[in-house]
Amino acid sequence: MKKSMYQASRWTKGNFFFPDRLYLEEESIRFQKRQFIGGEEENIRYEQIASVSVQKGFLFADLLFETTGGSEPVFLNGMWSGQAESAQAELKLKMNVVVGSQEDRMLELMEEQNALLRTIATALTKG
Repeated sequence: MKKSMYQASRWTKGNFFFPDRLYLEEESIRFQKRQFIGGEEENIRYEQIASVSVQKGFLFADLLFETTGGSEPVFLNGMWSGQAESAQAELKLKMNVVVGSQEDRMLELMEEQNALLRTIATALTKG
């Protein structure tokens, strides 16, 4: 999987010198909210993301996503509208890929468990 980076426009409030950034990586997102001194960085795994939404304005949009852990929503403000929609679509795609692969793994484990239980049941009926 390729890594993508989305950045807030410098023309929006709070983003002129240090625009917020969102990195979509292999297994998680990395959100950076930089400041003159320091800043915040948060990593969230795709399976922990509950919802993703875009709030559109005239030119700009805000990307908002909530997590399953009950923490504050992550809010990337001041993206160009088209870029926010692209970020939302890519993020949802990555979430579906991760959830789908987890479901496939769970099915494999259940099939292995059923095979093992059949083996045990056969051994008990013969013995």
